[in-house]
Amino acid sequence: TAGVGTEGKARLLQEARAAARLNHPNIVSVYDAGEADGSPFIVMELVNGDTLRKTEKPALSDALIMARQICLALEHAHENGIIHRDLKLENIVITNTQTLKLMDFGLARAADDVHLTEEGVIAGTLAYLAPELIQGKSASVQSDLYAFGVILYELLTGHAPFQGTINTILAQHLHGVVVPPSEHNADIPEWVDKLVLRLLAKSPEERHASAKDVLRDIEERSIAPTFASLISIAPRPKNNLPTQLTTFIGREKEVEQIKKRLEKNRLVTLTGSGGIGKTRLSIQVASELLAEYPIGVWLVELA
Repeated sequence: TAGVGTEGKARLLQEARAAARLNHPNIVSVYDAGEADGSPFIVMELVNGDTLRKTEKPALSDALIMARQICLALEHAHENGIIHRDLKLENIVITNTQTLKLMDFGLARAADDVHLTEEGVIAGTLAYLAPELIQGKSASVQSDLYAFGVILYELLTGHAPFQGTINTILAQHLHGVVVPPSEHNADIPEWVDKLVLRLLAKSPEERHASAKDVLRDIEERSIAPTFASLISIAPRPKNNLPTQLTTFIGREKEVEQIKKRLEKNRLVTLTGSGGIGKTRLSIQVASELLAEYPIGVWLVELA
């Protein structure tokens, strides 16, 4: 932060004030902020993982799981009056436990804050800019949802909906027709196409009213389980080779108990000390559920 000017310090403290108001498992926590020897600082949660930009394109079911987590984070931020304004793959971390965390509120601001940037300056990253921001209008819930639409498009297809030079991308945001994701990936169902195209509508009024509405669409219409598929996104060793599962013997009773509880509750937690086999048990239950039921549950392993 050395050399940060007066306006830069104001923006940094604004980031801290905005982020400190948020307390959600899918948002990186801010613990403290201030100045030391004239330099501003922010104390934030240490998160082990990589940004979504550095990860491989996920399977469709995992992309929808990721989308759900992003929606939950946005819903919490928006309900607290915070507009992120710079949503992109680089600002979302996937942790070693496969939890997504939204970070970098450097451009975020409360809905009632004064503008700290010069008039006419476009804030945000080019590939994710909603048309109204290019036209000089204020950031809003709908401009965040537009950026989320770009992120979802990237998760589904491996690339952004608009590509090219700066002028080309700006023109496409304003006037370009979005190619449905299914034209790049035939496995994508029609309802997902419609969801993405609505998020990327040119007019803010044509998009979803809130992240909660997007989440409702995903949870009501998805035919895939909404729980994290421990088989497909379980942590892998550093050589990135799939984990070789051991033969599962002698815990059939525990498996049946968990499955019966999942029939009544969408959330079941597995607790206990390390090394007792929670992960292996979780994977076994998840694999059997995937084979038997097209249902949506959350199976969570707690250390």
